[in-house]
Amino acid sequence: MYEVGDIVIYPLYGTATIKKIIKKKVKGEFLKFYVLEIPKEKLTIKIPIVTAKEIGLREVVSSEEAEEVLKILLKKRKSEILKNWNRRFKRNIEKLKRNDVIDLAEVVRNLSLRQRDSGLSVGEKSMLEKARGMLVSEISYAQDINEEEALAKVESCFVKN
Repeated sequence: MYEVGDIVIYPLYGTATIKKIIKKKVKGEFLKFYVLEIPKEKLTIKIPIVTAKEIGLREVVSSEEAEEVLKILLKKRKSEILKNWNRRFKRNIEKLKRNDVIDLAEVVRNLSLRQRDSGLSVGEKSMLEKARGMLVSEISYAQDINEEEALAKVESCFVKN
């Protein structure tokens, strides 16, 4: 169970802060909820504590795990890139919904390389921006650095040699 003040990762949104834990009556029974604040989206979300894991709420990765994630970005081969943008978009959405940092890194890597090599659809550009922001935010918290430094680390993985 998380506590007030903890930083967590919420699927499709990225880093969130647990602002408070409340009790609400739902269908005649009292349930505890996390109240999450997602600053980048200027959003507050309430999720039942009993379903938090099922929803995909998770801890920020460790600094060491963040370094492993950066290594994934350095792998220049695209994993299973589909030619059809619509199928590719759906597969990437599925990966982001799983709320796994490895999947997130693969989406950022694959879309970044595709953008550099042949361009992206409008939807994919938006997805890349969102996914990159989520990854940068998590690396920033994991390694206790500011987001500009984390972004520089991510972008350095895509410098063309």
